[in-house]
Amino acid sequence: MYTNGGDAADSANGPDMKASPVADKATGCKLKNRTFRSVFENTGTGTILIEDDMTISLANGGFEAITGLPRSMVEDRMKLFDFVHPDDRERLRQYHLGRRLSRQVPIDYQCRITSPEYGLRHMAVRAQLISGTSRSVVSFMDITDLVCSKQALERSEQRLTALMDNLPGMAYRYVVDGQYALEFASRGCFRLTGYRQEQLTGGKGPSYADLIHSDERNTVLATVESALRVEKSFQVTYRIRTAGGDEKWVWEKGGGAYSKQGDLVAVEGFVTDFTQHKEMEQELRRREAQLRSENELLRSPEAGVLTFGDLVGKSEPMR
Repeated sequence: MYTNGGDAADSANGPDMKASPVADKATGCKLKNRTFRSVFENTGTGTILIEDDMTISLANGGFEAITGLPRSMVEDRMKLFDFVHPDDRERLRQYHLGRRLSRQVPIDYQCRITSPEYGLRHMAVRAQLISGTSRSVVSFMDITDLVCSKQALERSEQRLTALMDNLPGMAYRYVVDGQYALEFASRGCFRLTGYRQEQLTGGKGPSYADLIHSDERNTVLATVESALRVEKSFQVTYRIRTAGGDEKWVWEKGGGAYSKQGDLVAVEGFVTDFTQHKEMEQELRRREAQLRSENELLRSPEAGVLTFGDLVGKSEPMR
């Protein structure tokens, strides 16, 4: 038999007990805070929460890792400008202001940060305003290696372009599309062909095949394609027709550019003016032929009387 006190205790602690609304709200807030903090810590990027005045109120472990700045030195102590490169600060300030004023500003962009431990670093940034607030969540991903590699490649390309532009001829690249459209031509193309770079590239002017003299075009293209089929380089000498309608002899050396799968994707080569050499060669051949003809005439039995100044003779010794 239960006492009244026992019944009261069971009633207070039994399954029908209703929790306080205040307690429910507090529990819900704690759960939300734990969930938010867990997501915040595991974004996979360095992430910060910035207030209206750009003070950093929260920073995750990823942010510590990429900047070398402990959270204890960052949270409620530093502003975004304190570690952003001076040349990028005004741009980021305008983005932050624009988000608060509902202006069209980029969500994704790049900036540089300065770290006491790592020095200058390049970052890919994503920044978004938290709905209904003036706070922003800003995530950083270190892309320094990618940017440095891209810059090194650009410098290398600039040096290579400068070198090719100073060669006494035209370096070129055309895509394998059946149209022989030039994708690249060095600055020397103007001296060689009379066409400027912008006239030859981008499908705006004559193709590689169009430059070749019509009398030799089929032979040259057949030679080139035959070499490409067996993945060998080629050398050809032929005539071109310049923008002014003149003819020039050129010498060309080239080869195929292949994908990792072994597919031919382009043809690259170098063409130089060979006119002077060709004219010298033709003159030498002409003179050689003339001398050969004269020599044969002198050796011919039908040569007749040979005269040397005032001497005339037909005898065998004289011959």
